[in-house]
Amino acid sequence: MLRSWEMKFILDPAANDSSLYLKITQMIIAEIMNGRLKPLAVMPGSRELATILKVNRKTVVLSYNELIDQGWLVTENRRGTFVTETLPLHNLNSAEGRHKLVEMNVESNSIDTPLDKILPALIHLNLSDVTTDVRLLPYEIFSRSYRRALVTSTRQNLLKPSDARGNLNLRESIADMLNMEKGFKLTHENICLVSGIQMGIFVAARVITNPKACIIFENLTYQSTRETFKSCGASIMDVGIDEDGILVDEIEKICKVQLIQAVFVTLMHQFPTQVKLSAERRAKLLWLANRYDFIIIENDHNFEYNFSTTPIFPISSQDTNGKSLYIGSLTGSLAPGFNIGYMVANTSIINSCAHELSLIDSQRNVAQEISLSELIKSGEIKRHMRRMTKVYRDRRDCFKDLLHDELKDWISFTLPENGLAFWIKIQNDMYITDLIIEAKTQGLHFEVTPYISDDLNSEAIRVGFAPLNNAEMKEAVKRLKSAIINVIFKKSQLTAI
Repeated sequence: MLRSWEMKFILDPAANDSSLYLKITQMIIAEIMNGRLKPLAVMPGSRELATILKVNRKTVVLSYNELIDQGWLVTENRRGTFVTETLPLHNLNSAEGRHKLVEMNVESNSIDTPLDKILPALIHLNLSDVTTDVRLLPYEIFSRSYRRALVTSTRQNLLKPSDARGNLNLRESIADMLNMEKGFKLTHENICLVSGIQMGIFVAARVITNPKACIIFENLTYQSTRETFKSCGASIMDVGIDEDGILVDEIEKICKVQLIQAVFVTLMHQFPTQVKLSAERRAKLLWLANRYDFIIIENDHNFEYNFSTTPIFPISSQDTNGKSLYIGSLTGSLAPGFNIGYMVANTSIINSCAHELSLIDSQRNVAQEISLSELIKSGEIKRHMRRMTKVYRDRRDCFKDLLHDELKDWISFTLPENGLAFWIKIQNDMYITDLIIEAKTQGLHFEVTPYISDDLNSEAIRVGFAPLNNAEMKEAVKRLKSAIINVIFKKSQLTAI
């Protein structure tokens, strides 16, 4: 792989032959720790580095092998050697890992020096629920597809979008996918492409909202979604949820006394609690939409990660009267950089969505749309989703066991059947904000998305497991346990005072 600039290294001239490979290893680790070599940075080839350092190539190969074994570097056939994206903090917590730090003479005053002092730039482990593990993406397959799409679109002068609804082939591919996977009966005319779910929500708010509109939300949901509809002039009403999802009987009571424009739901794995809207409530909600003439807006984020054996079809797939608007995304199947979402509705609503979209987002990534259409039709995305579902099921089960073994005295949770996060309820009257602040000092990163309505408090937190492998999850839970204990201790100190 080509680099824009040649990386310069200077080896300690006092290095002796017997420890030369360790000196090179130490040098590279130091460059990673100080941020000069960033995650996913391309390393020089062994011959190139040997020439730069004026050493034997076999010495560089030995050093690279050591760094790969420890988890600092990764190698890919025909692509090269890279700094790993998730650095091996868990290795440094072990006695063996600390011994290697001392053996390689990494600067520290003591093997008891805290890791955040030794590695100030490397303390974060990602417990976000908004991303998958990008290390598992089949880059070579996807990049070849994108290159072909870019060449094709350039030669045929297709880079300028001609349809506000998006590329025809991709809309056809998504229609086929949803018909097969989610029970729809669609054509491309029922689909409008958008740049991710949030864009779809904004367009939906623009189309659905009128000056008298009242939109019903689950009382725990995306706060940004509420704000989106408010910005378009809607008034908001909240309805509670339980283990079977939103309280549909409460919606019926509201409909009897007030005009409702739409109900916004996340049905398969509710955000943030992960509960599933029961079949009975889905059927009744659709009946209410027909009876009281409102639109059901469904946000089906991460629909592809279903770990149960029973398929779940959206309410929209059963809608025959144009009372639904379904918003989904391919981002969860791929990676955050692939910002492709879609809206599904009757042609009247879709045409209105396309008009609104043309006013705010006329520059589409046509090459990306062509590439994704090819990947769907060739079966590559389906194969990738199948592999990832197995990986994330295993990670979910591992995370469940770790939470139970390490944190059962302080938390409770239900094993999620869908999605990539746990809804963890905290005991001991602990403030979530205190826990998040303390967890940050432990090197844990949460995607702290507001999802609580103004008149509610929550003693729970949404924790993602997808970005971490099993060893990283073990370290993350260990740190979370430490954070919980520290918060409890600090609270007891304040109580004593």
